[in-house]
Amino acid sequence: MKVLINAVGLVMGGGMTHLKRFVPAITDYRPDWKVKIYSSQEIGDLFEGICEVELIAGKLRSRFLWDAFGVALEAKRTHADVILNLANFGPINSKIPSIMYQRNSLYFDRHWYKQAGGKFRITGLAKRNLAFLEMRNSSAVIVPSKAMEGYLRDGRGFPRRQNVRIIPHAVDHQSFHPSKQEHDEKIRFVSLSLAAPHKNQRLLVPVISQLIKKGFDISLEATIEDSDAPEYVSILRSDINAEGLQDRFKIVGKIDASLFLENATAMIIPSESESFCFPVIEAMASGVPVIASSIASITELLGDCGWYFKPGDSESACNAIIKFLNTPKEDIEMKVAAGLERSKEFTWTRNVESVAKLIEEMVSIRKK
Repeated sequence: MKVLINAVGLVMGGGMTHLKRFVPAITDYRPDWKVKIYSSQEIGDLFEGICEVELIAGKLRSRFLWDAFGVALEAKRTHADVILNLANFGPINSKIPSIMYQRNSLYFDRHWYKQAGGKFRITGLAKRNLAFLEMRNSSAVIVPSKAMEGYLRDGRGFPRRQNVRIIPHAVDHQSFHPSKQEHDEKIRFVSLSLAAPHKNQRLLVPVISQLIKKGFDISLEATIEDSDAPEYVSILRSDINAEGLQDRFKIVGKIDASLFLENATAMIIPSESESFCFPVIEAMASGVPVIASSIASITELLGDCGWYFKPGDSESACNAIIKFLNTPKEDIEMKVAAGLERSKEFTWTRNVESVAKLIEEMVSIRKK
């Protein structure tokens, strides 16, 4: 079996997190498969000795041309058996099975789409319609959550008879180890995410400010870099400075997630739209309590193991954090233990077994 993985467009965040774990897992699960990745950035070192990687950046003027036509032509040229498109888009027409991952909720989540407004709504509409067109000509669509499937099916133009498979992402349990939480009186909250408007880290500024005014000795660290979204991060920094929180709201850049989560009092996730949300299961696997916005994808993952607040509502977030801080230690430990057990359901073995089964099913159907 020759599998062509179209990873053009994966740059950072959950998409790249998935690619780094998925490829070694699928090649280990199916060692007889020949896997080739097409990427728009240098990632060869990550998969050296595992599979072939070809960089296409600069070879095509338009990602649209690559996804819509180029990847199908490459599949024909290399005699591939199947195309696995990991970055939301794929060929309009393919002679071999083409499977599309839909992992970006922003173009399909009506809540976010309505409030984003402006330029995003124009480009978002175009990308959503393009994705629906490509889905009509795909053998199957993979989504990481029921919430993401709901966003797709709620969209006008979605091909209703399309074969949608829910295959959750996973956590590398070898990297994340729960440790006994030893906290002093100072409270250390963490935010594990790249910077982006839909991640809504700006909400945390008034929340931290309110909590300090209420007498809580707290700090928050966020794994944000200016390069994530320069304009957005600049505004976030201005918010922090305006509240005088430079010593309390720390932008620490990219840090290994497992190290970052060590001895955290809790993870706070203020996202307004997600298709999955890796930080939720990473926190659960690390034994770190989660306080999060009550969007569908997060409640689907976290269940009863966390504390919730209304998306985009600083007062609700503040109240949820205070509720967490006032929760008896033994009750927190029970939720953390339940979260740890829940995280064990999300394994890369289970993920790649499901994907491999789908690939083999689609190839078998096409050959009939």
